[in-house]
Amino acid sequence: MKIQVCTWKSCKLKFSEYIIKRISQDKEKFNLHNITLETCPCQWRCKEWPIVLVDWKAEIYSDPIKISKMIFDKINGRKHKQEDLGDKETN
Repeated sequence: MKIQVCTWKSCKLKFSEYIIKRISQDKEKFNLHNITLETCPCQWRCKEWPIVLVDWKAEIYSDPIKISKMIFDKINGRKHKQEDLGDKETN
């Protein structure tokens, strides 16, 4: 699984660095060797920040807990629903 976290200005303001820290901790704690974690350039979706790409699919309004849950659901073969992860409504 490839996870990319935007660390440009808008996403950084919404604590994307903490998302990276949480994923790194989960990866080490649970021996998740099949996860590649890296930063990515701006995705130009600044109104939906912070952006995390999981296998090239954008997860919007991300936070560390939401992304951890989504990773474990993917590993366990469960599909996650946006409302289960606490996504904010967009108008």
